[in-house]
Parts: sequence; structure tokens; C-alpha cells
Amino acid sequence: MKPGGRLVISDVVLDGRLPEAVERDVYAYVGGVSGATLREDYFGQLSAAGLGPAEVLSDVDYLAGLVASAPAEAAALVDRTGVRWEDLVGKVRSITFRAPKAS
Repeated sequence: MKPGGRLVISDVVLDGRLPEAVERDVYAYVGGVSGATLREDYFGQLSAAGLGPAEVLSDVDYLAGLVASAPAEAAALVDRTGVRWEDLVGKVRSITFRAPKAS
């Protein structure tokens, strides 16, 4: 990418560590939840790759969306892992951001 060029990416990041049972859950991994990176590490990697400050365009609670769109799947995650929903709320974020290539 040329200096000054920019890209837009949508991805899943974490705003806190997940309970160990969720980190080990294969369905959470396949769904992009347990394999997600902490937000500060994610944006640090972007900076290390030569991108400038990211502008977050959208930041949505991914698991709240799961509850709204697939409540049985959300309940199955809690049942499978034995975690309390309160231990997950707000930690998994679906973000879209724009970042320029540093000059």
C-alpha cells in the first residue's frame, strides 16, 4: 500500500480476557470468539505493521447480537462452558475500522 493509502477492516476483538472454559471451547473458536485478540494488542500489531492511528467506524457487542439473533446458540455457549453470561457481556466486540498507511 502506498503511504497515505488506507484500508477498512471488520474483525472481532476482545475488551477483556474470556473465561478459560470459553477460550477452550471449540465452537467459540470456530465462531471467531475465543481466537480473538485483545483490542490493545490488535491495534498495536497494526501500528507495528506500518499503519497509522485507526479510526473505529463501528463497535458492537458481538455477544449481545448473538443473543438477539440466535438465542439458542447463546444459551448453548453458556450451558457448554458453565460460565455466567455476566462474565462475557461487553468483552467480545465486532469492530470496523479505517487505518491509513503511515508515511
